[in-house]
Amino acid sequence: APAAPAPAPTPRALATQRVASETLAYEFTYPVEAESGKPISWAVSRERDTYSSAEPMSPNARQRIVYELLSFKGPLTTVVTVSNTPPALEA
Repeated sequence: APAAPAPAPTPRALATQRVASETLAYEFTYPVEAESGKPISWAVSRERDTYSSAEPMSPNARQRIVYELLSFKGPLTTVVTVSNTPPALEA
């Protein structure tokens, strides 16, 4: 009888970096290495301390960019925005 196929290897957890702002009420993690184990170099291009100092992303200025990361070897971009809760999601 043929041998049973080997189980697929379990993917390893990627190293991540945590970013949080208590003032703007966000928290997220982003990878700092690729699946190959090579490091991903990120540059912070925007980091705002207040909602009013963040650049608007919508015509009514309710959604604003509060944090942005760029990786020039990829290229990769991570953008975090903050906005009011849309009416459809309010309980």
